[in-house]
Amino acid sequence: FEDVTRSAGPDFQKPALHHGSAFADFDNDGRIDVAGSVLNGPAKLFHNITPDAGNWLALRLEGVASNRNGIGAEVTVTLPGGKRLVNHVTTSVGYASSSELPVRFGLGEVTEVERVRIRWPSGRVQELDGVLVNRLVEVREPEKGKGTPGT
Repeated sequence: FEDVTRSAGPDFQKPALHHGSAFADFDNDGRIDVAGSVLNGPAKLFHNITPDAGNWLALRLEGVASNRNGIGAEVTVTLPGGKRLVNHVTTSVGYASSSELPVRFGLGEVTEVERVRIRWPSGRVQELDGVLVNRLVEVREPEKGKGTPGT
């Protein structure tokens, strides 16, 4: 463990009572920033400027048979070599906190993904190949009869 409080900037030097937060990539650079409410004070935006943060992939889902934002969808990213990363579309991340809708994956040194598999709340399954990293990808749920039926 390395204490980096002193090098983290002035907002981390003074004690404050925070009561809620929102996690989002406010500047679209792939690094998650944090907006936090402060009791008896103005809200704060903590801009993530981490150098060499690694590769990433974000997917914004649009439901057709499922809910409009695909909330509840399970997204699996298969990396070269077969390792799988799994996440769910949600905006809830804890008490008095939330996150933006795109489902995000930190990929580190990985520069490509083999496949993205989405199990929509409707039960439909969609697979995508050739998805590029370090970007936000918009994905629309397939119409009825397209994609793979759920099992």
